[in-house]
Amino acid sequence: MQLSKLDQEKSNFVGGTGLLLRGSRHIIKPKPVHHKFSQIVDQGRCGLHVVQISNKTFLMIYCIYGHTNADSDSRALARTNDIVNLALADADLQEDGPKLIVGDINATATNLIGLNEAMKNGAYIDVGAIASRYGGIDGDSTCKANSNSRSTRRDYVFANTAASHYISGFKVDHYSNLPVHDIITVDFNTKYELQTRRTVVMPT
Repeated sequence: MQLSKLDQEKSNFVGGTGLLLRGSRHIIKPKPVHHKFSQIVDQGRCGLHVVQISNKTFLMIYCIYGHTNADSDSRALARTNDIVNLALADADLQEDGPKLIVGDINATATNLIGLNEAMKNGAYIDVGAIASRYGGIDGDSTCKANSNSRSTRRDYVFANTAASHYISGFKVDHYSNLPVHDIITVDFNTKYELQTRRTVVMPT
């Protein structure tokens, strides 16, 4: 398990990012390449991890915790957009290979200019938006603030082209009994192994 520091701007000290891995494999902690991204990683809003999903395949994961109410708060949207843009910039500088950007973005993905552009040019796909290709429901909701609120999709998995080739399953677990957020499960198959390895993306 790897955890970031807690976001010091949160009054209740619950905001942060992390990765939990089951089994005997270890979480690898890579070094950020982009200078500005290295200054914000593990400070409560973004994390960077690598997990081995087969004997020859390593998956790089950028975990993002976006600022609250970014769809209605222009400052929060701008700050989240900056975080995502730095993650995208760092990913471009890293070695080629499968990469995911995941987490509680707290915004509609298309409102994030850099990410939207990356999806338009085919560099990344919104896996949840096309989940039916992987056995899930397209655009399935992931978040419900309280019993009276409308369900929304604020938790995402974005895959670069290399990572998309390995994805074999995607679903949202609405019965995990976790408050507010549901669990997104992504299955990976590799051409190097017959077995399937499962990575569970927990809400941040």
